[in-house]
Amino acid sequence: MAKLARYLGNLEGFINPGSLAVLKLVLMSVMCCHWFGCLWWLVSDLELSVPELHSPWSAGENTWHPPIWLKNEQSLMIKYSHSFFWGAGMVTSLVPRDIEPVTMLEAIVTIFAMFAGLLLNAFVISSLTAAFASMDAKKELIGKQLEQIKSYLVMKAVPNNLRGRILEYYEYTFTSASGLADMNMFANCPPALSAQLILAVNRKLVSRCILFREVSDATLVALISELKPLVFVPNQLIAVEGQPIEAIHFVNKGRVQLSRGGRQLVVLNNSDNFGVEDFLAVTRGESSKDDTLEPSFSARVTFRSSNTQAIVRNTA
Repeated sequence: MAKLARYLGNLEGFINPGSLAVLKLVLMSVMCCHWFGCLWWLVSDLELSVPELHSPWSAGENTWHPPIWLKNEQSLMIKYSHSFFWGAGMVTSLVPRDIEPVTMLEAIVTIFAMFAGLLLNAFVISSLTAAFASMDAKKELIGKQLEQIKSYLVMKAVPNNLRGRILEYYEYTFTSASGLADMNMFANCPPALSAQLILAVNRKLVSRCILFREVSDATLVALISELKPLVFVPNQLIAVEGQPIEAIHFVNKGRVQLSRGGRQLVVLNNSDNFGVEDFLAVTRGESSKDDTLEPSFSARVTFRSSNTQAIVRNTA
């Protein structure tokens, strides 16, 4: 159990906390069924005598115990499945038959299992409600914001086509920008931890950029600090062919289409970047020509060449 708790703790960094809470409750319920079933079988082993085990096919007068045929069964899986079934009946309060204890030990075990199952049911129900609420809290908040926007558009008689595009834009904006907004909660984080957090969150973005593969961590943190978030909608031009791009762009979420002469060349996806060639040309005082870039609901972060040059000079 200690190892299981430690493994579940390690999963907190990879699984949604609400989903992990549901998993913990399921495992807790299964373990209680296991323990109650083992306790039921232990009591029957203590009370049933050897002559009774070798008697003919009969459950005897005491129906609280497993039937004799089950005690004499050779298959361990069949014995365990019936024990688990008995424990599950006590945990869920859905016992399929009357359980009537005869001896004092049987009465104590039955009362304990009944009240433990009752408390477990109350705990599981309340915890599941809280877990599901935490899983849907973000969606619920976004849903309320979208509902307010939708009500305003309906009140102003905005056409359905335009209303749908506006709602689609805001839905994407709320979901993509929420991760950036969450960074505000780390404003008071110590500088050392803040630097490590910046590297961990954004290293994948800049690791694909050949310009920053050989820089130090201190330079990388300074560069990442200059990233500016931007959101583009479908069919919006980021850059026009023939005009230089003044910043390096990193696609954080979404897709960006690169085309030349009206023909699609490539589609950039998450963690891809563009504008490096223009950045190098600007630093050398040269001119460059870029292809047309059109996004499909992309959230990207950029920094200017002037900021980058200053950082490189200061950290070199």
